[in-house]
Amino acid sequence: MNRFLGHPAPRSATADVVDVRVSDTHDADEQAACLTDWGQCYEQMSHGSFDGHFESYRFDGIEIFREDTNQVVQQYGQPQAGTMTLAALLNISDDGRFCGTPVTPDHYFFLRGGREFHFRTPPRVTMVAVTVDMERFAAYCQRVGELPPPGTCVDNGLIHKGEQDE
Repeated sequence: MNRFLGHPAPRSATADVVDVRVSDTHDADEQAACLTDWGQCYEQMSHGSFDGHFESYRFDGIEIFREDTNQVVQQYGQPQAGTMTLAALLNISDDGRFCGTPVTPDHYFFLRGGREFHFRTPPRVTMVAVTVDMERFAAYCQRVGELPPPGTCVDNGLIHKGEQDE
């Protein structure tokens, strides 16, 4: 059942408006629908009842979310074009696979908006992520004088965590 704690923010919302969504789900399709603008499809691959939880906070071109599932799920989809997402798995019970590559707690996910991905989750997983609007991020980088190196983050992939991330 979806519980909305706030009002959906229009795309042109100002920085002081936060759209908060919290959902407890009992079906993989219901869980997939929680991430709006992603065009996702979830398929439960393991037996048993599905229990999921989703929390999302959207403001000023940024979305921070947390997703919990208790079953193996095949996820197909793509983030909204014009965005980029950095995600990490917390509290996983087994390895998953992202676009065919084994995923462990030592990886971050990078997803480029408009590019398809495939993720087979472990049986129990908590994922946290932040999605940013690329134009707003570029404008911020210009303001602070920091730009990522050319060619950085051009496609979906995994980033191995370094010692500095521990």
